Amino acid sequence: MEDLKKQLVRQYTVDAIGKLLEKHGETHRERIETGAGQTAACWHFFDEIKDGTPEEFIEFCEQYFVADPKILEQLFLRLQSQFEQINGLFYELKIRLDLPQNVDIGPKLPIDSLFAAYNPAAHLSEDMFQSKLAFIVLLNFKQEKLEACLKDGADWPQRKWAEARLADEVSARVPAEIEQAIAKALAEAEDYINSLNFYAHNLRVPMAETLPPDAKWQSHWELRDHLREFYQNPSGLEFQKVLYGIMRRVIEQSVPRVVINNPDVCWDPRTNQVADKNGRTLDNSPEPHTRYEKLLQVFRAEKDADHYYDYDFISRSFNDDREILEARFRKMMEELLSSPVARKIGALILKRLRRPLQPFDIWYDQFSVGQPDVEALDAVVKSKYPDVSALQNGLPDILLKLGFSKERADFLASWILVEPGRGCPHCTGVVHREGKNRFRVRFGEGGLSYDQFNGAMHELFHAIEGIFSTHCVSHALLRGVPGNNAITEAFAFVGQDRDLFVLDMEKPSAAAWREKTLGTFWKAFEMAGVGLADMDMWNWMYEHPESTAAELCQAVQDIAKNIWNKYFAPVFGSKDEPLLAIYSHFIDCGLYTPDYFLGFSVAFQIEDYFRTHNLAQEMERMCSIGNIVPDLWMERATGNPISPRPLIRAAEEAIKR
Repeated sequence: MEDLKKQLVRQYTVDAIGKLLEKHGETHRERIETGAGQTAACWHFFDEIKDGTPEEFIEFCEQYFVADPKILEQLFLRLQSQFEQINGLFYELKIRLDLPQNVDIGPKLPIDSLFAAYNPAAHLSEDMFQSKLAFIVLLNFKQEKLEACLKDGADWPQRKWAEARLADEVSARVPAEIEQAIAKALAEAEDYINSLNFYAHNLRVPMAETLPPDAKWQSHWELRDHLREFYQNPSGLEFQKVLYGIMRRVIEQSVPRVVINNPDVCWDPRTNQVADKNGRTLDNSPEPHTRYEKLLQVFRAEKDADHYYDYDFISRSFNDDREILEARFRKMMEELLSSPVARKIGALILKRLRRPLQPFDIWYDQFSVGQPDVEALDAVVKSKYPDVSALQNGLPDILLKLGFSKERADFLASWILVEPGRGCPHCTGVVHREGKNRFRVRFGEGGLSYDQFNGAMHELFHAIEGIFSTHCVSHALLRGVPGNNAITEAFAFVGQDRDLFVLDMEKPSAAAWREKTLGTFWKAFEMAGVGLADMDMWNWMYEHPESTAAELCQAVQDIAKNIWNKYFAPVFGSKDEPLLAIYSHFIDCGLYTPDYFLGFSVAFQIEDYFRTHNLAQEMERMCSIGNIVPDLWMERATGNPISPRPLIRAAEEAIKR
């Protein structure tokens, strides 16, 4: 039956092509054949809800195929403008609906999670097809395959790239219920992660009494960041082990359910015993693999969409979103992981710490010339930014210190809205030129902490990139930078590394650059392992689609341990460590973590370029290149394609010194 349907569709396509050639002539054959084929491939001839009969399909093609170049130009401009508004306003609406979930505007209500799970654009794709607007795009503009973009894209003018991105707007016809299910699964996973908090004053372990009474740590980000703080404490090793132990329990799902996000219990994560404030022992039963059930829900929702594409979610993630083939991506990660310089940096860290390496030393971040005092940094940051308005008003000064002119600093600051976040710092980004970047950061008692400021600098550069790549590109359809998230993460890393500089507490030097290079390699080394684990985890889920949450929990640990044993055990001397699986992005971001590895590699290439070029001017130029394929973007931005080799070579040179 399916073969018969395909034969009929081919015949309808041939009939439409014949009519169009008869009307417009042979000079338009290539466009006619492409457009009619693309339109027929998405036209519902046989489904319960039909787009039209074969005769109506041919009539549609005759009516809406545009041969006149002047009218085609007008059609392109109209579609570009309308898609910018549609996408931008739907995105803005979604941000506003998610506001109570992500911004501290008062107590969260049960209904907030329902609004966060609601996707107002879920029906957009199907509406576009049912209204025939999507078919007009497919009939007149070619969908370019990744192979063609990689092979010929360097010779394309910006207009051709914009036409390709216009066709990408209607690249697949996914039913609204599938889109809504994906949004719901991701929102529920995000809500779970946002609620995975641990109260520092609950811990019954050494040094807990020295912690701030209001400290609430989210897994994994804030557990990791506070673990890093204790590198500067001579007695901090034991508490680092405690935090690492909490992470192990999160990974293996042995955290007592009553402990999570609960300020009214006492917990010793070493023994896993729980008591109330009066010392009475409480039930320490863990969650029923909730973490991995949320991941399975995301997997199942994404897998349900596979039927409407030519390939699965993993391939879409690399081919469509990143526009870097999965095999090449994996090869770059393995090249960095296998580099001998990793062992040399591990030996240097061991020498500096004067103790055997621990698994959590993958987060060692003391690569600097002299170590700043965290308490002093907290005091400086809190005095500068005691509340949201102080940070909002301080943005122009930060941007001036980064080298932007007053005119550009004021321009950038005018498109950023600072809001009090509930979780880790993040920036919403924009999709149209009327939207503002909502910049969320969590303020504690007395103001912004240094940790939050460090994260805020990361998000500030996301915002800068988003503003320039929205307002300064040649075509609205080329908004953004390519590579899904990696290049925007690269800019964010560049900004994060300048936190002390904008606080007037660090000056550039050759020694500082060497330390930064080693730190960048060490982060990329970690994230290459995390990214590989994420990729292997998704491949495992596709190979075991009927698995339970308990089976997935074990599989994820096994995957993380195997990668650790192959690449990290030779550096750390310990085996069977599951630490790479701690990343919350595994659960609520859908194959996101490989972008961090690519981001560090790209960030180094961009940062190295900024050493001899003006950051403010060059960042604006880079962001105006537009959303073309990543390798071509990098060549135009820095003169070289994306590769981990510059970082590997620079790390080798730095370790020699």
